[in-house]
Amino acid sequence: MGKNTEVPEKEKIKKHKKEKKSKKEKKGSKKRKRNEEKCPVTSVTTEHLPLTSKENKSDNDKKLMKTIDVKETISLCLFYQYVEPAWNEEEFESALKYCQTSGDKLGITGRMRVGREGLNCTLTGSYDALRAWTRDLVNWRPENFSKTEFKFTDGLPMGQRFPNLKAFEVVEIVNYGLAGARAPSIQEYGGTHLEPEDYHKKMEEGNTVIIDVRNHYEAQIGKFQPPVDGAEWIDPEMRKSTEFPVWLDKPETKEKLKGKQVLMYCTGGIRCERASALLKQKIETEPDMNKLGIKGVFQLQGGIDKYFKKFEDGGHWKGKNYVFDKRYGDLSPTFFCFIYL
Repeated sequence: MGKNTEVPEKEKIKKHKKEKKSKKEKKGSKKRKRNEEKCPVTSVTTEHLPLTSKENKSDNDKKLMKTIDVKETISLCLFYQYVEPAWNEEEFESALKYCQTSGDKLGITGRMRVGREGLNCTLTGSYDALRAWTRDLVNWRPENFSKTEFKFTDGLPMGQRFPNLKAFEVVEIVNYGLAGARAPSIQEYGGTHLEPEDYHKKMEEGNTVIIDVRNHYEAQIGKFQPPVDGAEWIDPEMRKSTEFPVWLDKPETKEKLKGKQVLMYCTGGIRCERASALLKQKIETEPDMNKLGIKGVFQLQGGIDKYFKKFEDGGHWKGKNYVFDKRYGDLSPTFFCFIYL
C-alpha cells in the first residue's frame, strides 16, 4: 500500500520540477526577445562598422542592420587631428575647456586626449548629438578641423556607452617620445595617404614592404597578407610606439627597406602619421638613410577601419583585429570596432 502511494508522490514532484523549468525557460526567452527587439547586439550599420571576414557575415546580420532604429541605440565616433603649428598655451587651454564643456552640453561621453599637437578622441552619444558635436567642432576652429575624418559606428547597445566624459591633457596624442621640437612635421614629411582601393593594389606590387605600425600582440592575431609576389609584411615587434624610432635606426631594418616602396598601416590611421613623417624626415636629413634609395612612403588612409568598410570580405586581411575597450567585447563576433586609433 505504501509503495502504491509513493509512486504518485514522486511523479508529482517530477511534474512540478518540469513545470517550474518550463516557466523559467519561457520567462528567459521573453526577456531575451524584449532585449533583442529593443537593441539587437549585432545591429550595426554596414557602412559604419566593417566585418572581420566573409565567413562571419550572416543573412540575419544583414536584416538587423537594415531594420535597426539608430535613435533607440547609441553611436560611437572616433577621430584624431594633428595641429600644425602646435597650439600655444592659450589655444591649448581654450581647446581643453571647449572639448569638455561642449561635450557635456550635448550629453557626449568618452575620452578626449587633448595635446598642444591636437586631439585624439573616442566618443559615445546619440546619433544626432555626436554629429552635432562634430559639426560644432569644425565651426569652432575650421582652420584645424575642416578636413578631419570622423568615423561613426551606429546602432550599438545602450550598455556600451561610456559612463562620463573626460577631456584630459597629454603631451602627445599618441606617445612616440617625440614631443615638441623632436616631433617630425606631418605637413612637411608625412607619408602619401592612399585610399583603401589604392592601398589594396599597392600591396600587390613587388619590391615593396608593408610595416605594421601596431604593437606585436595586435600584429600576431591579425595582419595583412599580400599575394606571394606582392609586398613583404614586416612586424617591428614593438610593445609600444616609443620603440618605433629605435627600430628604424637598426641596421637590419635599413637593409629591409633598401630600394623598396614602404607601406605603413595601423588600426585607424593615427599611429602612421608620426611614423611615416619620422621615416621621411630621416630619408631627407640623414645621409645613411638617404642612400637606401627608398622609393616612397605610403600609409593607409583611415587605417584598417576604413579598409574593411571598402573590402567587407576582408581583402588581403587575415585574422582578427584587437578590441582595446572591453566594454565592446559583447558585440557579435561578426563585428569589431576600433577603440584605439
